[in-house]
Amino acid sequence: MARSPMKYCTYLRGQAQLKRLANTSIREVIVEHGLLSQLGGLPTYDLIDLTRQLKQQKFSVFLQWDRIMTEPEFQECLPILETLRPLPFDAIRVQDTGAAEWVRTHRTDAALHLIAESGHHNLASLGQLAEHFCPQRIAVSPELSSAQIRECASKVKAPLEALGLGPLLLYHTPRKLLPSGHSKATTQSLRNPEHLQNNPVIESQYGSFLFDRRDLFLLDRLDQLEALGVSNIRIDLRLKRDFSIIEKIDAAAHDPDLSKREQLKKSWPQPTTHGFFRANRTDHAFRYLNNPHLRLTGSQPVGTVLETNRTSGIVIMVHAPLREGEFLSCVTPQGQMIPLTTTPLVDLEQAPLRVALPGGLCRLPPAKHVTPQAQVFRGTPEMNLVNSTAEG
Repeated sequence: MARSPMKYCTYLRGQAQLKRLANTSIREVIVEHGLLSQLGGLPTYDLIDLTRQLKQQKFSVFLQWDRIMTEPEFQECLPILETLRPLPFDAIRVQDTGAAEWVRTHRTDAALHLIAESGHHNLASLGQLAEHFCPQRIAVSPELSSAQIRECASKVKAPLEALGLGPLLLYHTPRKLLPSGHSKATTQSLRNPEHLQNNPVIESQYGSFLFDRRDLFLLDRLDQLEALGVSNIRIDLRLKRDFSIIEKIDAAAHDPDLSKREQLKKSWPQPTTHGFFRANRTDHAFRYLNNPHLRLTGSQPVGTVLETNRTSGIVIMVHAPLREGEFLSCVTPQGQMIPLTTTPLVDLEQAPLRVALPGGLCRLPPAKHVTPQAQVFRGTPEMNLVNSTAEG
């Protein structure tokens, strides 16, 4: 059976943006109310007017309710929801499970979109939420790798939505981070500390939101996303001043020529990233994570140092049989090679041992400069150094 074409949605915050969006093929719109959206939004009457105009132009309209709320805050939202209830929203997008339960039990004429972007790495738990709420759509976390998205699509029986282009939220706090005098609705950059210089911060009445300086860009991975089970792509331009770029985005996304999306990526005003999408390839970098000082070429460690004490000695986790009277050497994480001896060889209670067996613990006599995580090898430092050089 042929797949349905990929659908696109974006946020809309006014009449001027609607004129631009009308020139595209995007027909799904997310609208925000100032008291329901964590990044702020429109006043009630402006939202009502915009929603009616969108419906007249045959757009699907989704109301964003993504605040994480305490019970008093939840109660404050209910009068607004009752005011907006007569509007013909196609769906209500929620992040708080309490809000999701309210939509499930009170709003039968609008579908539920579950926003699972903050956390929700536990796919089994997400599957249980999907089974309970029966959402029409689930917006998955941008922190999921391609392998996790595939697993999510197989476990969650609901269409998946992914952020295809937009800002990556790094941190949210209810505190105010911007210097006094800045507008709460504008995007600023933190001046301190220095490493956050280019990270945009947006401040609303619900706190401060710190974003990555790079935008997530997955429009060049649309075929892969579709193959993984993603059927909806979200475009987020809320932090951009020029909404007219939506026309270029729409044209590039629907052009079968991949080079158009590559050109869009190169001309994008901010640096871009694939985020965690390719994180399942981290095994390629493992060789760079290995500390070369903790291994000798061609040799297998016979133990690992767990603890050192100048009086009670060195505690070793044994990997291969150790016999009393052997000469050993260890390599510290800093690369220092130190001679050790198993005379005497004792257990943790200082009882003599003739052989320490694999999987057990034993004590060796104290030695200077030995640190935890040092790897223990058979032979003297000179022997191991010669063998390592010859085999390398």
